[in-house]
Amino acid sequence: MNTACILDSASRLNGGIFEAERHLQQSLVAGGVRVAVLAAEDEFTEADLPLWDPLRPQIFPVTGPRSFGRCPKMALALEAGNFDLVYSTAIWKQTSILASRWARDCRKPHVIAPHGMLDEWALKSGRWRKRVATLLYQRNVLRRAVCVRALCQPEVSAIRAYGIKSPVCLIPNGVDLPATPPELPAPWSKADDGRRSLLFLGRIHPKKGLANLISAWAATRQSDWLLVIAGWDQGGHEATLRQMVAELGVSASVRFLGPRFGKDRDACYQHASAFILPSFSEGLPMSVLEAWAWGKPVLMTPECNLPEGFQREAAIRIETHPAGLAQGLRALFDMSASEQTEMGRRGRALVAERFTWPKVAAEMRSVYEWVLGGGAPPACVVLN
Repeated sequence: MNTACILDSASRLNGGIFEAERHLQQSLVAGGVRVAVLAAEDEFTEADLPLWDPLRPQIFPVTGPRSFGRCPKMALALEAGNFDLVYSTAIWKQTSILASRWARDCRKPHVIAPHGMLDEWALKSGRWRKRVATLLYQRNVLRRAVCVRALCQPEVSAIRAYGIKSPVCLIPNGVDLPATPPELPAPWSKADDGRRSLLFLGRIHPKKGLANLISAWAATRQSDWLLVIAGWDQGGHEATLRQMVAELGVSASVRFLGPRFGKDRDACYQHASAFILPSFSEGLPMSVLEAWAWGKPVLMTPECNLPEGFQREAAIRIETHPAGLAQGLRALFDMSASEQTEMGRRGRALVAERFTWPKVAAEMRSVYEWVLGGGAPPACVVLN
C-alpha cells in the first residue's frame, strides 16, 4: 500500500494538525503502510523536519500568496509517485485541489480530513472568502472524495450539513502515553513556586476563548493559583490578552510563556496542576488528549467534542462565556488535591482505552484497505 499525505504545512505553523498528522503518518508506517509526505514550505519547515523521523517529507516552494499555497512542483511529484491513494488535510487551500485532480486523472482514491474546518464557527470565520471557495472548488473537491475523515460525531453532522454525501470515517486523533519521565525544569519562575497552576497550551487565537477566560479569572481572584498561557500568537491576539490582564489587575497571577515545543512543552504538562481549553470551536483537540495522557484534570467546553471526558468524569464542563467559565474555575478550586489527581487518572485511563496512536492508525489503515479493495466497510465508516 503506497500512500501520499498532502499537507499545507509540515511544521508548527499548522498547529494541532501538525502534531496529529505527524503522529498518525508515523504510526501508519510502523504498521506497514508506505507513506510519502508532501507539504508546502514555510518559515518553520527546516526546524521541524527532524520531528518526522523516520519519514522524510518532500517540501515544495509556494508561489503567490501563502494563504492559498500554490505548489506547482507538488503536482509533478504526485504524478511521478505511483501512489495507490492520496490523503489530504488542507481544505480551503490549493493543495486540496491538487490532490483531487490527481485522484480524478489517475482514477484513484482521495481521502480528506477537514480537521474541524467545516463546523459552524469555522465556516463563519472568513465567511465570504470561504463562500467563494465553496462555489469555485471546495464543495466539489469534497464531493469527489471517496471518503471523508471526521474526528468526532459533531464533525460528521457538519460534513453532512455542508452537503457531502460521501462515506465518512469517524476516526479521532490520538496521543502518546508518556512513560514516567525525568523531572524537567519548571517552565515558570521560581517565584511562582507554591502556587498551583492552570495551563492553557495551544494557538493564541480568538476562537480559543482566552479573553473570556481572563475575565473569569479576574472574577474568581484565587491567590494560590496561577494561570499559565503557553502557545504561539496568531494575528497579534496575545497583545490584546496582555492588555486585558493589566487592565483587570491580574498580572500577578497570569503568565504568558510564548511557544513551547519538545521538552519545554512536556515540562508545561508535567508541572501543571490542571489544564483548560475554553474554546468556541475544535475538531478534536490534541491538547486535551495530551493533558489526560499526562494525568491532568481538564476543564473544557462541549465544543471540544470529547463528551466521553464528561461521561467518565475526567473533565469539568465549562461554558464559553465568562460566567460559565468562572463557575468551572470555582469547581476546580473547590476540589481537593486527591480529587484532582483522581480526575487526571480517569483521563489517562480514557486515553489508554480509546486514543492511542496504534489504535487510531489501525482504524485508518482499515479504511485505506477498504477504499482500495472493496468489501464490507469498517465499523468506523458512516454511509448515511
